[in-house]
Amino acid sequence: MKKLGMFAFLVSGILLVSTGCAGGEEEAWKEAREVLGISEVGGTVISDEDSHGGFHGDGTSLLTVAFSDTSFLEAVESSEEWKALPADQTVQALLYGISWEDGQIGPYLTDEEGNALIPAVQEGYYWLKDRQTTEEANGVALLDRPSINCTVAVYDKKTNELYYATLDT
Repeated sequence: MKKLGMFAFLVSGILLVSTGCAGGEEEAWKEAREVLGISEVGGTVISDEDSHGGFHGDGTSLLTVAFSDTSFLEAVESSEEWKALPADQTVQALLYGISWEDGQIGPYLTDEEGNALIPAVQEGYYWLKDRQTTEEANGVALLDRPSINCTVAVYDKKTNELYYATLDT
């Protein structure tokens, strides 16, 4: 009888942990929709990675969402906040880096090996929000600050996928 009780306890623990993980993905997608102002659009979370942690909460996160219809594309195309690719210099530097003869800036949104978190998208849209609201940030370009706190989203029109990333340094 003790073994049966222990087995039931372990199974309930596993179910609790797995349910919590699934809920985390859905919670991340819900939060992303609110930030992007598209709460009425559905989608399926493909992946949800987050390296934030530690004392200051620095890190990066990437949420990838797939869509089975054109509802997200329609929302993006009717929004003034989304811009058609190619990305401006700031977003290009954040995502993939910019190189010139004398140097390089970025990329900033990378994995532990320095690879871009978001794949290169040729046809689609991008969105950027600078979340740095301190007084010292006013009037200083996002990439010229000692710390960067931003959210970037890229929608791939060919694959009908959204990449939603945050960076906090």
